Amino acid sequence: MVSNLNPNHCLITGGPRGIGRSTALLAARSGYDISIVGITKASVHAKSLADEIVALGRRAVILQGDMSNEDDISLVFDQAVKSLGPLSGVVNADGVGYSSRADEIAYSVVWLLSKQASLITGAHLNAGGGSFNVAGFHGN
Repeated sequence: MVSNLNPNHCLITGGPRGIGRSTALLAARSGYDISIVGITKASVHAKSLADEIVALGRRAVILQGDMSNEDDISLVFDQAVKSLGPLSGVVNADGVGYSSRADEIAYSVVWLLSKQASLITGAHLNAGGGSFNVAGFHGN
């Protein structure tokens, strides 16, 4: 069990870089502990971000997971709650890249984000918490 639970715990997918990184730092400055989710746990970007969050006086945990994989989604959320306590917010800032034309993949991206949001909010988010999707995609 996690001691000294902070009711302000935000999980941010795609957290190590880009919009996710900026959002994580803003949330930490606003009093949130942060679960940083990236495709690889050993990312230099994730470690740097965690160090910055800790320097702001907040707690941070780096979690590895592929947010297009339902099993990874469940595992990441379970690990986040075990590490930093109940979630009060989720930001899905994963970028999605494809080697197809953007107009051919738009439906797939919307489907994936909807699936992630339903899995995330359905089982892991505290009552009164919220989620926000800011993921982008790019194609050829």
